[in-house]
Amino acid sequence: MIARLRAIYKRYWITEPDSAFGIGGYKLFCGLLYFAYRVRYQSILRIGKKTVLNIISERRTDQRSCFVFANGPSVSDIDFKKIKKLQETRGYDILAINSFLSKSESLVPNFAIFADYIYFTKNERIEDVESDFFKTVSYCNDLGIKCFVPAQHINNSRFADSVPFCAFSSIYSNKVKNIFTNTGYYPLTALYALTLAVTLKYRNIYICGFDNNYFLNYEVDNLGHCVLRHIHYYDKEQSNTEVKHIKGDTASIFFDIYRHFKFLEKIGRQNKNIFNVAKTTYTDAFERKLDLDIYIDNEP
Repeated sequence: MIARLRAIYKRYWITEPDSAFGIGGYKLFCGLLYFAYRVRYQSILRIGKKTVLNIISERRTDQRSCFVFANGPSVSDIDFKKIKKLQETRGYDILAINSFLSKSESLVPNFAIFADYIYFTKNERIEDVESDFFKTVSYCNDLGIKCFVPAQHINNSRFADSVPFCAFSSIYSNKVKNIFTNTGYYPLTALYALTLAVTLKYRNIYICGFDNNYFLNYEVDNLGHCVLRHIHYYDKEQSNTEVKHIKGDTASIFFDIYRHFKFLEKIGRQNKNIFNVAKTTYTDAFERKLDLDIYIDNEP
């Protein structure tokens, strides 16, 4: 029964209902699931809220700016040494996600957020000491980085300093400002990171790496499989980043990409203190800001 409910919930955020009745049914179903989620995890979420209030008070985040780094190709333009200098001399905070942690070398984020299921299950990829997953967990634990994880996974978290958040998606809602309630986008770590930065009440939020460019590297192979290249800022030209898309058809893939950009627009409309510092981007959801001294100097 639980597996069936999970399957329906997953279909709710990866497919497009074909009627008003379908949308209404999804909204009702999602509302009931969210009620059950809140009842089950309310005590855990209270712990997360208390931690965030302490962070806001202790770090005076309303007087700070922060960088939120995803893993898109545009991050390759950023000079981490310059970011580190801003962190050390001007009090900028850094919030990062997933494999950024183990790839950022000397740059130590203040906070991290994880939502991918692999970090909270038994899986040979995360048990492999050579994998990025294992290295990311070790990096966070060795440096004592505070990591935000879904409330439902808090008891299985591998991160030593874990803070629970609400990872329940209600894609037809407009809630994008509070990491402890249902959010109006599908469960993507990068989107949660934006909401976390807003919840932490930073004065200015500078983002990079949110440039989803999968559509530039999409093709249907000779066997009829839909293939994407998931290119990250740290991938080399020879890296094999091809992924067979789970949705399996071109229409679904481009609907997924469309929806991703619409969710970014939803966040951008409600949060005017988020600025996109990526030199190359495919979203116009946030005001551009390219005058910060944070880029790699390519002059000889």
